[in-house]
Amino acid sequence: MPGPRRTGRLSDRVREQHATVHALLEEGTALRVIARRLGLARNTVRRLAHAKDPDELPVGRWSGHVSILGSYKPYVDQRYAEGHTVARRLFEEIRERDYQGQEQIVRKHVHRLREAFPNQPPPRRKISGALCRPGRSPETR
Repeated sequence: MPGPRRTGRLSDRVREQHATVHALLEEGTALRVIARRLGLARNTVRRLAHAKDPDELPVGRWSGHVSILGSYKPYVDQRYAEGHTVARRLFEEIRERDYQGQEQIVRKHVHRLREAFPNQPPPRRKISGALCRPGRSPETR
């Protein structure tokens, strides 16, 4: 099982708070005053004060938690790179491979992929024949 995350917004914020708390402690500021000034709970300030290094602090409720999607991510990423960008279809594909998680988890992952690769073309959609005039196909317009 991997250890706590060392990068990211939450980890960065904990590092900043740790540094600020220790700087204020060196000035002789009381824990209660630090808590009020930083808008943190006294126990949070106490925990930050007692840690010599911010890496000693576990970050977040899910520190070291392995995602249920974890072992399926390479497959989803590969299919996405191949142009299969519809989250529902990707969910159905991995569900056939014994994925036990929720579709929403796959949707969030695909959303992150879209943000990371904004130039990926959107999924192709077929135009119904009923929408086309007789004798004309969508390709000849």
